[in-house]
Amino acid sequence: MNALSPSDKILNDSFETYSEICDSVKKLIINNPLLFHPFKDEQAIDIGLTLFYLLQQDGNAGDLVGWLSGITQTINGAFAHNWKYPSNIHDIR
Repeated sequence: MNALSPSDKILNDSFETYSEICDSVKKLIINNPLLFHPFKDEQAIDIGLTLFYLLQQDGNAGDLVGWLSGITQTINGAFAHNWKYPSNIHDIR
């Protein structure tokens, strides 16, 4: 029986926690259609931080491509139909 050293156990526990958080974030994105249509330009920071966090683990790239493709399609459609799309103007009416 191979016993894990305390540092190996901490590393394994940390990776497991990270994986659980990644899964939760991906489920949040999939189950919240509003996350496919950012309304403000500042939300690019949130999107960038999410991408950075999820890309730290292999296997998340496909999910992120789907999310970014959905955002792109939604924004293109909104722009083409003159609906609301991301703006840096704070007084949107």
